[in-house]
Amino acid sequence: MAESTAGSTSATTARIVWETADKLLCNIVDEEDYGDFILPFTVLRRLECMLGDTQAQVTEFMASRSSLPAHLIEIAVKDRFKLSFYNVSPLDLATIASVDDNVEKSLTSYIDGFSDNIADIWVAFDFARRVKVLAEANRLHAVVKHFSTLDLGPSKLDNTAMGDVFEDIMYRAFNKKGKAAGNVYTPRDAINLMVDVLIAHEDETLAGESAARSIYDPTAGSGGMLLIAQDALKRMNATMDVTLYGQELTPSAFALGKADLLIQGGHPDSIKQGNTLVDDHYANQTFDYVLSNPPLGMDWSVDQKSVHDQAGLHGSRFSHGLPGTADAQMLFLAHCASKLSPAAPNGQGGRAAVVSSASPLFNSDQGPPGIREWLLEEDLVDAIIALPTDMFYGTGTATYVWILDTNKDPERRHKIQLIEGSGQWGALHKPVGEKRREMRTGDRNAVLEAYKAFENADPAISRVMTPEDFMFREVCRPSSELTMAASTSVTM
Repeated sequence: MAESTAGSTSATTARIVWETADKLLCNIVDEEDYGDFILPFTVLRRLECMLGDTQAQVTEFMASRSSLPAHLIEIAVKDRFKLSFYNVSPLDLATIASVDDNVEKSLTSYIDGFSDNIADIWVAFDFARRVKVLAEANRLHAVVKHFSTLDLGPSKLDNTAMGDVFEDIMYRAFNKKGKAAGNVYTPRDAINLMVDVLIAHEDETLAGESAARSIYDPTAGSGGMLLIAQDALKRMNATMDVTLYGQELTPSAFALGKADLLIQGGHPDSIKQGNTLVDDHYANQTFDYVLSNPPLGMDWSVDQKSVHDQAGLHGSRFSHGLPGTADAQMLFLAHCASKLSPAAPNGQGGRAAVVSSASPLFNSDQGPPGIREWLLEEDLVDAIIALPTDMFYGTGTATYVWILDTNKDPERRHKIQLIEGSGQWGALHKPVGEKRREMRTGDRNAVLEAYKAFENADPAISRVMTPEDFMFREVCRPSSELTMAASTSVTM
């Protein structure tokens, strides 16, 4: 009953946030851009509520130490108040809304009062420009007043409930924005399947207070993969130390991801902004889990010089072959493989789940076979799962999940499991973008059980092959099967 009540509260709060703000934006902002205004104000109000109980003490503390450098002040605040961010302004949204003049100036001053470690959120949201648009339309005061009345505090909405609110608002924003937003959001059903498979073989190493895992997403988008994976591990061991790492190029997606992690209790520096192909912000680091839904069919010609320079370094992430510049998927797959923790004596290694289109499987350009050959020779490919079509927001084409592992279980070594999951789906009541199908719990469990069984299943949902079988050159692709041709035809 408590869970149901929490869910109802989250849904009601999200509806109030969206619908009232929706009315305030009408005829001022294009309907498809509503989310660009509603999301940052929602984030601002949540952060304000999170700081509410300590704001006065922090302001007084900061005033007494104004001569200290900013980075030392951040350390001192974190140590004394257990806060990962703060605000030194005496203002809040209610104070700003209490008068109807100088609203833009006051709001700008208030935003400038937040600690430097989250300043990039407001820059990435392009918040100053959004505020100016509302001010010039004489709507800023009404919007500030609306959000100042919302109770988004932790006592009303815990981190999980607030995450549900934020996801609901992002979902509504996506519905307005359309297909282009598919690069930012990965459907939760797809993420749940990826996470379930990744942690399927976790054992007693997850037990105890000393258990720790790291999770990395090089194309973090709105941070959903990191958060869902963290929640799954915490359900297995609530005391586990789970650290999150992400990188995202698009400013708006970066802002969403960093904000979502922050409002759910994460650290401000969990996601960094930048081009993963050009500048890996986590160079020389490896991780226990890697999840990624890289952009499908992304042209990387603008990054060609940097990628080629890296490829020239022996043993680098791109030294195993380069795909054509029309599609960067294989580059991301090679990058994800390079970020996996190596096999350890205790049996632990690194595992990855990476979404791809058919191209990395079947493309015969010079580069992809080189990368595939390296993955196979190193015995990194654990499984490839065919997903239903029409499952992702931005594409209706066939998609797959590559499962990589640096330390396979003994029975899985030198084997590759192909899982035909394209028939495991139910129809969405209302399509969203290109997404018309979803993998329900039973659908995902069918794939997960097939993965765990690790056998040639009948009917043919699973096929176990050797890397030699997989060294294909020509491919036949029936629409309903994951089918590959080696020296002799291999069909599931």
